[in-house]
Amino acid sequence: MKLFSFSLSLKKDILIGTNAITERAGIIIELTDENQNRGYGETSPFPFYSDESLKQAKEELFLVSESLSNLSVTSVDEIFDFTKESKLSGSVCFGIESALLDILSHALNKTTEQLLSENYLREIPINALLSGTKEQIIERAALLKGSNYKSIKIKVGSLSVAEATEITSQVSEVLSDKVSIRLDFNQSWRLKDVIQLYDNLKDLPVEYLEEPLADISETKQLDKHQLKIPLALDEKLRNLSPNEIVSFKHLKAVILKPTVLGLARSLEFAKIAGEQNIMSVISSTFESQVGIVMLARVASCLNQNECAMGLDTTNVFTESLLTGPFNVLGEKIVIDNLPEVAKSMNKKMLKEIKICASG
Repeated sequence: MKLFSFSLSLKKDILIGTNAITERAGIIIELTDENQNRGYGETSPFPFYSDESLKQAKEELFLVSESLSNLSVTSVDEIFDFTKESKLSGSVCFGIESALLDILSHALNKTTEQLLSENYLREIPINALLSGTKEQIIERAALLKGSNYKSIKIKVGSLSVAEATEITSQVSEVLSDKVSIRLDFNQSWRLKDVIQLYDNLKDLPVEYLEEPLADISETKQLDKHQLKIPLALDEKLRNLSPNEIVSFKHLKAVILKPTVLGLARSLEFAKIAGEQNIMSVISSTFESQVGIVMLARVASCLNQNECAMGLDTTNVFTESLLTGPFNVLGEKIVIDNLPEVAKSMNKKMLKEIKICASG
């Protein structure tokens, strides 16, 4: 097992509330088996969002390094059993699960998506992400006019009811009512304002409201409203078991971030969601291209033809961990065109970390 640090420059800061991320840093895990197959995974806790810091994630990887180096797996179940028993944080789970899936796919001469599902999608739609000032959101929407995006996501957490109403209406007018709209509040609104906004927008193609409220009991009050407000859960999932999502009456989607939840737990949520006709949206936390490749492969296994995934994030970077072109700049990802990470890794972007088993 080897660990490498990386840091990617951004075209502009990523804002999380009032905090700014000026670069995206993380760790690449490299595993090698007895046949010299290499598998890669990414552990990149999201600053101001993940429960663990990058320093804590690195220490976890140090502690599990010996058992991981001696591990031999022959199935996906064995991979997920290992990460569950190890009781790791979300980003560390995702990195280890990704590396083990990658190396197992090489050993069995299969792709990762073939390991996870017999019937995976060859193409997955993605939603466009609109954020920033009113002017920036409208400008980005205008650039998307005439594209084949079926869904767009607008960040409205910092906006007033009037501003969110105006922006959503203008975006819908620019893109036509054939494009569904997802509104992301980052748990920052009040109950009465959420109800007022949805009432204002009830004639527009609003697909769902993502995490409008911080309080879980208030969120469930939305179930009782006559408007039947379509809801999506994201942040709350880290404190819920997969079976608990069925208690939300008008739940339309679960937003699954494997860097936060781990891959095994994300797929458990997806299984329960699928049984309830709830969409599962695999979503990025601005992972590098290495992480996005794995997220896209996982998303292709959920068999939701019309569900757009939240993977429109690689265009924020000025550089890439993978050689050759890889930017999700269109409205879909073609799975068979994804690069093989082991052959595409740009080692010049990586700095090896000396593993200290004591942490």
